[in-house]
Amino acid sequence: MKKIIVFIGIFILFISSGFIIYGNFDPNRQGSYNPKTGKIICTTEFVCDHEEGHALDKSLGYPSKSQEWLQAIKKYQSVYHSDSIYHMIATFPGTNNNDYWLDLNIYSDTCSLRSSGWGGYSELYAMIYAYSFTDISKIPESLQYWYLTNDYK
Repeated sequence: MKKIIVFIGIFILFISSGFIIYGNFDPNRQGSYNPKTGKIICTTEFVCDHEEGHALDKSLGYPSKSQEWLQAIKKYQSVYHSDSIYHMIATFPGTNNNDYWLDLNIYSDTCSLRSSGWGGYSELYAMIYAYSFTDISKIPESLQYWYLTNDYK
């Protein structure tokens, strides 16, 4: 009986430590980045690239939350481009003049596509990084600045 109680105690400690380290990670999600610990959890290379995009965003002081980033995206969208990143941006929820979604969560660190509609420009920032396969030279030239510096502040 004593062994069972010790086992249950260790099991509970193990499970709760996972929540402390990783935050409230939902096992149904494919990936998560915890900005407090810097931990990334992911299930595929693409999802890992996306989560690394969130880590890069944080390391540069969250350019994805600046009005300048929003304007750079809108300017890039205003002219058709034949690359796959343009198509992804054009069809990304909340872009293409659908400002209803943009206004809801643009400055939220905790918002996700599943929980509250749209993840804000930070999700778009991470998605562009993932679509470039973490090679900033593959990001459209007019947007590369936001992945290289925090001088936008």
